Amino acid sequence: MRPLFVISHDYTPPETAIAFAKKLAIDMEFELLLLSNKSDIEADIPMIPYNNMDELSALVEKHDAAMVIYELEDNSKIQFYLNKSRELRVPYLFVKTGQEVAFNHVAVPVTFLEEEKEKAPFAAAFGRFCKSQLTLVKPQDYGTKAQTNINAIKGLLDTFSLEYRLVQAKKDSFKVEKEVVNQATTAPYDMVIISASREYGLDDIIFGSKEKKILKKTQKPILVINPRADLYALCD
Repeated sequence: MRPLFVISHDYTPPETAIAFAKKLAIDMEFELLLLSNKSDIEADIPMIPYNNMDELSALVEKHDAAMVIYELEDNSKIQFYLNKSRELRVPYLFVKTGQEVAFNHVAVPVTFLEEEKEKAPFAAAFGRFCKSQLTLVKPQDYGTKAQTNINAIKGLLDTFSLEYRLVQAKKDSFKVEKEVVNQATTAPYDMVIISASREYGLDDIIFGSKEKKILKKTQKPILVINPRADLYALCD
């Protein structure tokens, strides 16, 4: 049974993150582990100590973890967590304190970038094990690359006989993820799957990456996937 890591930086356990983790543990048959830099923290799940977040990637590899969950009490730690997650080969879920635990409807905005196909196994996992309704969102692009990625994702979903719908966005590939996240406040989306930036340019450093801007504004859980070709799948 693969573990799911919940990150803690305080003496108070991240209760919302733990609640999300417990739901996923039941649906996807994960083991729960709390990663904490406080050796005397009191929590109702097993704990693994760490000295600093630079150890995260190594611990994920060592324990073959399937996912990492962060709880945001405010926006002050967003970029810190994003920086420490850049080398992860597993998805990482951001939840905010007090959010409702639900995966009934998952939105998957798709862009023209090649790595967007990597959203497929994670969307499929939520469809298979959490019984999530899946919505693929197509950007308003002139080319066919986004449609090619959508076709690839649909192919995997069809393999598992999963139901999904395809909707047309108003924005192009550069803004479709933000559009979907903004819609999540009124649309019935419980979670949105996005890709992390390939690399941080000067604009990202000065003004913040697109994933940071998304996380600052959203009130919905966001699953982030790093753009690597050899990402792990959530479940076999």
